Parts: sequence; structure tokens; C-alpha cells
Amino acid sequence: MKHNNRFIQCIIFSLISLILSQEKIAIIPFTPNGVDDITAMEITSRFTFELSKTNRYDIIEREMMNKILDEQKFQTSGCVTDTCIVEIGQLIGVKKIVAGSVSKIENLYTINIRLIDVATGQILHHGMGSFEESIKDFLNITVKNTALKMAAETTTILGDNDGSTGQYSSTKTGNIIFNINKLGVAIYLDGRYNSIGTGNTVSFTLTEGTHDIKFSLSGFRDWQKEISIIAGEQLVYDVEMRTGLSTEGQAVNLTGILLVYSDPDGATVFVDGVNKGTTLLQITDIGSGTHEIRVEKNLYFNILKLLR
Repeated sequence: MKHNNRFIQCIIFSLISLILSQEKIAIIPFTPNGVDDITAMEITSRFTFELSKTNRYDIIEREMMNKILDEQKFQTSGCVTDTCIVEIGQLIGVKKIVAGSVSKIENLYTINIRLIDVATGQILHHGMGSFEESIKDFLNITVKNTALKMAAETTTILGDNDGSTGQYSSTKTGNIIFNINKLGVAIYLDGRYNSIGTGNTVSFTLTEGTHDIKFSLSGFRDWQKEISIIAGEQLVYDVEMRTGLSTEGQAVNLTGILLVYSDPDGATVFVDGVNKGTTLLQITDIGSGTHEIRVEKNLYFNILKLLR
């Protein structure tokens, strides 16, 4: 298929190659509550598969784990406390171990997982997700998203020279969708003000690497996470802004106006990875400073610019 390049301009960036150190971890079978053992094992296997696809961890094979535990004559049945789980991790020889449970109450399926540091017993990550009625959608959506969130929130991609992270470290991208319970939140990306959200959904397309994302609203506590973007995957977060003091609020004084047009129009505009709509587009509250502007349209080459 021939691409039209009427509005194409090329900008070449010096890219930082990425180093991702894979840690060896183990995942023990999830404890069933209200579901049978076969279903719990299937959900454990699906979680393991989705986590392995991220290439963030070196996951020890279940057969190898069982062999080691059998040789040590260790009985895993009834091992649900963190102390017992840490002991399994020590016997296997991993630094981190994933344990969890799968439950069903009426038609509601829930997965609850935790990543535990074997040396200290500290819970490094606690994730939970639910889906009603459909076990198929629970596997395809909830279990997958729970695995992706764990990978995104517990691993870091580093630049090979100075250990820096950032938005321009790779050309590979991943998507994040935030469903927010309040309107008009201020969006901060990597410590820099972006703009005010225009609806309850904010969509990001960010380059692979570690990003700090914060939402702020006067009268509410900030919602903030550091997320390591997984290339080619989409994460979904439900954001609940809760009453309290905000460190930022909406006290953003230095803003400007950004006008983006294209030929043809109807192209999607991303400002620092945030989907701001389609051309012709005018943003009246963009934060001062340098911003990455990306314009995309099917069958056309993309435009990428750094504007100050």
C-alpha cells in the first residue's frame, strides 16, 4: 500500500538503547475460594503466561519448582501465609515470589495477587481485579491487566549510559487508559504540567520506559504512579480522586496556546503522549516549556516535533 506523505516532516532523535534486567521469580498456584482447583490452576497459568509475555521477569517453570520442592520434601498444601510462601522462595532460590488467590462470590470473579521479597518478606506489589459473570472476560481482561500492572509497576527500563529514564528512550510505545471519577483534572507527565483533562477518560500513548503520571484537582488528593510502559500492550486504570489536600491543585500559572492543523484534517494529536483529540485542534492551557507533539493519521506518515 502506498503511503501519502503530503504533511510529513522527519525529525531524527538519538535514541538511548534500553537495558532491562530480568529477575528470576516464582509463581505459586493461586489459592481457590469458591472455585475448583482446576479453575484456580488455569487462572494461575494464564497470569503466568501474560506476565511472561512482558519479558520483565525470568519465571521459573512450574515443573522445575515442583521438582525442587519434592526433593526438599516440602508440602505446599495449605501454604497460604507470607512466612510459608517466603520459605518456598528460599528453597527455590528466587529473590521474589508471587502468591495470590482466586475467588468467586455469586457471579463475581476476583483475583488478588501479591509480589513478595523473599529476603525481607516485604510485599512489593499488591494487585486485585474483578469481573462479573463472564469467566472468559475475567481471563482475557482482568487477569491479563493484573499481570501487566504488576510488570509495569515493579520493573524499570534504564538507559545504558547514565541510568536515566524518559519519554524519548525508545520508539516502541504502549497505551494506558485512565477512567477518572472527576472532571477537569490537571495532568502531569514526568513532573511536568501537560494540560487539563476534558473528560472522564484520559488516554496516553507513551514510549517504552519509566514514566511518572499524576492527576491533580483542587480539594482532592493527588493520584500518582510511576509506570514502566510495556511496548505493544494496553493498561487500564480506574482512578478515584479522593477528598483531601493536593500538592499541585490547578494552580498552574505559566500556560500557552497550542494550535495544531493538518492537511488533510482529522489527524490525531498527542501532546507528550496524551491523546488530545483530532485536528483542527486548539489547546488553550498547555504548560510552558518543551513538549513532544505527535500527529498521526491512517495511511499517512507520522509527524513528530519538539516545541518550546
